[in-house]
Amino acid sequence: MILLCAASCAAAALVYGTFEYRLLVPPKKGLPILMYHKVAKDQTDSLTVNLQQLEEQLVYLKERDYRCISFAELKHFHETGAKLPKRSIILTFDDAYQNNYELLLPLLEKHSMKASIFLPLGHLGKINAWDRGNDPLMDIETVKRISHLPSIELGIHSFAHKNYKQLSIDEIDQDLKQCDDFLRETQLKAVKVIAYPYGGTHRKKPELNREMEKLLTKYGYWFGLRIGNRINSAKLKNPFQLYRIDIKGTDRFFEFKIKLKKGNTKLL
Repeated sequence: MILLCAASCAAAALVYGTFEYRLLVPPKKGLPILMYHKVAKDQTDSLTVNLQQLEEQLVYLKERDYRCISFAELKHFHETGAKLPKRSIILTFDDAYQNNYELLLPLLEKHSMKASIFLPLGHLGKINAWDRGNDPLMDIETVKRISHLPSIELGIHSFAHKNYKQLSIDEIDQDLKQCDDFLRETQLKAVKVIAYPYGGTHRKKPELNREMEKLLTKYGYWFGLRIGNRINSAKLKNPFQLYRIDIKGTDRFFEFKIKLKKGNTKLL
């Protein structure tokens, strides 16, 4: 009876662990693209990792021979059909917070790693008004200053930081045009990669999604990034629907490691 009870408890724990932490799900090979936002000295929340967490994660990646690549490098591998280097990974930071400049950059340089920062172009030098927040964003001078650093690649996070899922094709067209106009007028150099605000696309409406992807092609974009919390196949299926893995400040370190290998902690 005791053995039966112990076996039942073990089975229940295994089922729980699988649903909560994907214990029986094997690691997935491919390209993980990690998504971050803010960096703080001490505080954490769903959008904010602190310095200790971030450094612990970067050290873990470095000790396990992960190689940070840029989207420019990914474009080369995608277009030539060359094989991605083993354990390739891309680190992305959305919204161009001033704390990225103050806290992220020194860590990247310390550990010889690189990251891609996605710019909400119409909000540079302002605050994260879309969240009704008060966090300062980098201004154009700061963005230009970091654009030449080997540890940083700049991408696009739309112009107005509006959810493309809620915009018409004409409104998306206008937003992309504003991005192009802004880059030309400021002479700011950024790769043609867009991280969709809120991860929003028209993917549940295939016809609209195809129209959106045609627009991205028209404006010369290489890749489009949603969320999805999955690891991308080494051979990219659709360059405008790349998955990112949401790294939260509320994640425990073992959850970070699960996400890194499996894309998500939960089975469903």
